[in-house]
Amino acid sequence: MTAIYHENQGRYGYRRITMELHNRRYKINHKTVQRLMKTLQ
Repeated sequence: MTAIYHENQGRYGYRRITMELHNRRYKINHKTVQRLMKTLQ
C-alpha cells in the first residue's frame, strides 16, 4: 500500500489505492485501506 502511494508521488487517495490493490489481486475493503492510511500519517 505504501509502495503504491509512493510510486504515484503521494497523489493517490484511499479509493485509487484500493482499485490498484484489486488490480494486483489483493482482496481488501476500501474502509480498511482508509483506516490503514490514516494510521500511517
